Order: sequence, then structure tokens, then C-alpha cells
Amino acid sequence: MSDDILWEAVVTCPACGHACSVLETASYRHKSVKEEFAGEHIEESPPATSHIHHEHNGATHTWTLPAPKSWNPLLRFGTLWTAFCAFVAFAVLSSEKAASQGYAPPLIAVGFVLLGVGLLIAGMLQSFSSHVLSLDASGLVHERNVFGSTKRQFLPREDIVSVELERLYSQNRRPVYVIEIKGQSGRIRFGSALPPNEKSGLCGDLRRTLLGQRRDPISSEVTTTDSAGSAPAPRIVIEAPGQGCVVHVAPGNLGKGIMIFGCVIFAFATFLLIMARSLWLPFSGTWPLPLVLIWNGLFILWCLSVILFVGLGLGTLLTGYRMLRTHFKITATPQALQVLESHGNWQHETLVPASGVRDIRTSIYFTMASGSGPHRATKVNHCALIVLQDRVISFGGECSLPELTATTTALKQALGHE
Repeated sequence: MSDDILWEAVVTCPACGHACSVLETASYRHKSVKEEFAGEHIEESPPATSHIHHEHNGATHTWTLPAPKSWNPLLRFGTLWTAFCAFVAFAVLSSEKAASQGYAPPLIAVGFVLLGVGLLIAGMLQSFSSHVLSLDASGLVHERNVFGSTKRQFLPREDIVSVELERLYSQNRRPVYVIEIKGQSGRIRFGSALPPNEKSGLCGDLRRTLLGQRRDPISSEVTTTDSAGSAPAPRIVIEAPGQGCVVHVAPGNLGKGIMIFGCVIFAFATFLLIMARSLWLPFSGTWPLPLVLIWNGLFILWCLSVILFVGLGLGTLLTGYRMLRTHFKITATPQALQVLESHGNWQHETLVPASGVRDIRTSIYFTMASGSGPHRATKVNHCALIVLQDRVISFGGECSLPELTATTTALKQALGHE
């Protein structure tokens, strides 16, 4: 693996001097967002100023959420998507070649337009929906009003099992959550357009009122790969030949999923390129020349963006294939550290003096959530990091945490860092 891989670049905190990789920084950034706005709330108190109105007349609690009436991301993206796809659909359907191309190109173009219309509808529902929640001794009633139409849901109070913030989608690479009240007979979801602090405060208020207690932020729902029943077969072998140690790390299975993901991106982008070949307008046709130039220019830009996705899919595919075959041999002595990465006949060696190793530690590799409500679980996978002066070497992804901890301890002892 080359030394200039982006996610292996070192990021150093200017305040405390802590060094980590770009991938590790991203992992902890997402974790802190989830801790603040999802199940592990740092602050559940409602903000000082809020658009949410809460009334309590003794027997009934009522929360009123006015419609935000904002130009939300779904409306923005849906408008651009629908306008562009409608233009493409018009060009396809009015083309002289449309009759000879069969039904596939028109159906695909219309399908993209309908997808944009669906995004617009979803954006309008999010922007113009107001919500009222009424809680009494019998249960919770949720009313959603949009353009004069009201939809009601009811959950018996004794059937409500959880009040959580569930991830709905990502905006600017940050997750957007929706409040979910889950009962044995159904669930109520709302509030994705609320500001994060109001969303967190309302979720905590609803949880305390509905369940009568504050959820423990340190939940037993979080599981790691170090449990005895789910731990994979050992992939790390530690040898101690006299002074120093040698660590052998076999590849894991995560590369298979990355390969499948890369194949899907590559196949879909290639399909788009093949289907778009009939959209090029000839300069000698019946269309005005300025329109032909604008259309073909946009078509070239669109093709270039799709080609980027073809390259992204191919790169992801090759990354997964390399992960499936890469073995690590790490040799540590009081004088130096050698990392030998190999798959097949390819090898890459990193050799640095012991003083050039800034840190060796475990880190979060990735997290995966499954289930919901009381059965919700978050699987946390770890890896080991070797922090050098100019890069970070990660290995042992999907290995158990005790296995990785023993490995990092052995390497630090061999280097004389402990």
C-alpha cells in the first residue's frame, strides 16, 4: 500500500498534540454526533428559545410543532433533479431516434422524473407539516396536518416501549435524525426538520414523560467484537523470538462487502453511460445550434461525472480485493519497526527507527447499528493503529478487541515504549 493513501495521512491536534489518521478522525466525528443527538444524549434539556409549545393542564400533555415552511434540502435537490431529468426526458421523447430505440430509454427517463417528483413531495411534506402530540391516561395521539389534511395515529400508553432519535438520512455528510416513538402495535415518527438542539430536547422530554425515567446514556445495547460467542477465529499470531516480537496478521472478510459495493457502483454507472449514448444531438439536425451546443455541453459534463463514478466503483472494487489478500508481518525491536504488507507477489515495506513511532493503539474501525427500540444493538469493530511521523498504518480490522489490545501491548513493549 502506498504512503500517500488519504485515509492513512496523519492529523495532529494543535492544542494537545494528539495524532490520528483521517479515517479515525471521521469515525470519532460521527460517534460524537450520534452521542449528542441520538440514543446517548449529552444534553436533553430543551433550549431556552424553542418553536415547540408544551402545555400541561394536569391530566393531559400537549406538544405543538408548527410547520417549518423552510426551503429544506429535499426540496432543493428535488427541484434540481426534476428540472434536469424533465429536460432529459423531453429531449429523449422528442428525438428522431426515439421510435427506433424501443421503450427502454423513455421509461428510464420518465422513471428519473418520477423519482424527482417523489423527492419534491417528500420535501413539501417535511416543510409544510405541523404536528400535535396529546398524551393522557389512555395513550398518545399524534396528528399531522399538511395542506388541511390531517392524519392521526394512536399508541396505548402501556404499549410504548421506547423514544429514540433514529437516523433518517445524511446531509453534508452529517446524519439527520427523526424522533421515533415505538410501541408494541406500531410507531410514530416525526420531527426531522427540527433543529438538532430542539430535536434532542423534545426527545428527552417525551422520554421522561412517556416512560417516566431518563434513559441511561451508557447502555448495554452496545456490543463489541470481543464477546466470546461472536468473536471471529484468531487472525493475529504473536511470536517473541528473543528480544522483540513478530506479529502476523491474516486478511479479514470485510473486503467482500467492499467489493460488492464497488461492483454495484461500477455496474450502475456503466449502465447509465451505455443508455445515454442516444442523447447526443447531431449538429446537422433540426434543433437550433445554440440549443444543441448547450445540450451537448451539459451532456458532456454529465458523462464526465458518471465516468467519475465508474472510476470510484472500480477503485472501491480493487480496494476490497486488496483487503481480502493483504497480509501483514510486523517486526518490532528496541531499534526499529518493520511493517511488511504483501499479497501475491506484491510487497511493500515500511522501516522506521523505534523513535519514529509516535504511538501504537487500538481504534474504532467502523460501527453498525441493527434493530430498533429495546432490541436495538450497535456492533463496534476495532482495529490497531501504528502512528508514524507522516502516516498511520492500520491493521487487524474486525479482530476482537482483546486480541488487538494484546498485539499493541506486545509491540510497544518490544519497541521499549512501555
